[in-house]
Amino acid sequence: MRLIGFDCATDDVVVAACAGDEVVFERTVPPGDDGRPVHSGSLLAGVTSAVEALGGWQSVDRIAVGLGPGTFTGLRIAASTASGLALSTGVPVVGVSTLEAMALSLGAVKGVRFPVLDARRGEVFVAAWDSAGSLILPPAALPPEAAIESILGIGGPVTVGGPGAVRFAGLFADAGISVAEPGSENGRLGGPAICRLGAAASDPETGQTPQPIYIREPDAKLWLERDGNAPAR
Repeated sequence: MRLIGFDCATDDVVVAACAGDEVVFERTVPPGDDGRPVHSGSLLAGVTSAVEALGGWQSVDRIAVGLGPGTFTGLRIAASTASGLALSTGVPVVGVSTLEAMALSLGAVKGVRFPVLDARRGEVFVAAWDSAGSLILPPAALPPEAAIESILGIGGPVTVGGPGAVRFAGLFADAGISVAEPGSENGRLGGPAICRLGAAASDPETGQTPQPIYIREPDAKLWLERDGNAPAR
């Protein structure tokens, strides 16, 4: 299967193109000099390059998009872009879990994969998969201290990585848990993992629109409720 995959759930813009097991294009765009993500300004350029690497849209079998959890704005940009591309090109789109993609990005490891994404508000998004690929800790938003307790309670080898682990590396280190260094392979989401999950996904239903995975209420909704502008239910 030939497909493109992209994700904006983290601060990075992640794009890749794969033809079967071969990665033919991969790009990661970090935040700008001001520290702000550049999702809206970089995603389409990356997708265009990925499609060109596969030989044009006529050569693309599927679009895979990371649906989170992650930042509200990034998730909306990725989901709406995927929907628009599917509508304009006729290429089907499938949504995948960003946490599961981050777990695959940790590479070939022994024991449990424990991806950690930055959830803001002093929390992290976490989940865990065993060596057989079975989910053993469902996705959740937790304070880093609670995530650490979950890791210590697993027993056996655990590989921890992701931007959330990097952000709270000091707390993890104090608990005797080593995490990836900033900018290292285990510290960032890899685009090929999005493609891999997309290729394994079931065929999407016609007209299906990818919906972000929030896990908790988005910040935007909380701000509306705080300001008394929440929509009527």
